[in-house]
This record gives sequence, structure tokens and C-alpha cells, in this order.
Amino acid sequence: MGETIHFIREHLGDNFVLYFPLLYIVGGRPGAILSALAVHFSIYLVLPAVVVLDTFQIPMFHYFYGAVSRHAL
Repeated sequence: MGETIHFIREHLGDNFVLYFPLLYIVGGRPGAILSALAVHFSIYLVLPAVVVLDTFQIPMFHYFYGAVSRHAL
């Protein structure tokens, strides 16, 4: 576990654009924002990315809810 934390800490800043959506999915909005601030990303870049991800989340949940509801009935 310690090796994993050390690896993430070293590589998070280098490849943060790749990790950001995953951190958003796993940790939600607070996890993504706090991790971005931890690696010294500008809040002016992070907040629009969070808003975009929140906006895409609504139609995705609507689609999955409709698909599951049709199969459950």
C-alpha cells in the first residue's frame, strides 16, 4: 500500500490531466478539487473542468436509469 501511495504522489503531478477524470469518478468533486490543489494546479483551470464533468454526468445517469428501468420491468 505504501508503494502505491508513493507512486501516485510522484506521478500525479506529471500526468494529472489523465488522472483527473478518474479522481473525479472515485472521489467525487471534493476529491478532484483537493487533489488538483495538492499538485498546485490553478483553481481557474480546475473549476471549469469540474463543471463540464458535472454537466456530462446528468445525461449519463439519465441514460443508465432508463436502460436499467426498461430491463427491470
